[in-house]
Amino acid sequence: GCMDSVTNPVDVNPGPIAAFTHDTICEGTPTTFQDLTTTVPPLGGALDNWLWEFGDGNTSTNQNPTHQYANAGIYIVNLTVTDINGCQGYYSDTIVVDTLPIANFNATEVCHTFPTVFTDQSTNTSGTVNQWNWNFGDGSGTSTDQNPTYTYSNPGSYNVTLTVTDDNGCTHTWDSTIVVRPNPDAIFTVDTVCVGFNTQFTDSSTVITSLGGTITTWQWNFGDGIGTSTDQNPSYGYQNFGTFNVQLIITDQYGCMDSVTNPVDVNPGPIAAFTHDTI
Repeated sequence: GCMDSVTNPVDVNPGPIAAFTHDTICEGTPTTFQDLTTTVPPLGGALDNWLWEFGDGNTSTNQNPTHQYANAGIYIVNLTVTDINGCQGYYSDTIVVDTLPIANFNATEVCHTFPTVFTDQSTNTSGTVNQWNWNFGDGSGTSTDQNPTYTYSNPGSYNVTLTVTDDNGCTHTWDSTIVVRPNPDAIFTVDTVCVGFNTQFTDSSTVITSLGGTITTWQWNFGDGIGTSTDQNPSYGYQNFGTFNVQLIITDQYGCMDSVTNPVDVNPGPIAAFTHDTI
């Protein structure tokens, strides 16, 4: 009938309350996970260990890891947090990894002084592209239009870059080289012009830089309201003397053009006459 008793306090420690957040997840880009786990005072122990399971076979023991998903898809991410008392907390969330948009465009090939028209051809499978950032490659030209038009100050080759962003915040960049063709330089010379004789016109036009095309057509207007020609080096007989504004228009294989107008003096010939005495 002998008895005894004892009463001791037993602490039942609360486990940590696991939680996390993450930024926007895009295929092939780093995703940052932020631990939001909390403890319950006063008995909750300090956090000691984190185990992340990203759902694609990869894990991490960092508190705030960064992980890059190689493929788009839906993944279940598990976080197990352990405190110094050995108590654990669990949190799970479904993560959607979005596909990247694919930036692409085409552009018209133009002659200098004409605007280049850019047409967006970007695609996306898991979102809608809603931002476009263009860099036209000349050190100054940019645009946020979907299909911009831009006039280059100088002919040449330019590396144009397009970066697109979709409504999931995913981005992709693509670049391509476009060409602005130089116009040829129209030049001609003419020999001395007299009424009653054919005047010879000589084309001396030049092609500018290696981007210029071969001159393929010549259009002459001899300025007297009558004479025209499509020969490269025509000759023409004026019917009257005077000053005539002669125009030459040249076109190369790319459709690039130039024109020049020069005054041409057509001189009256001398009026021959003589007298004589009685022979």
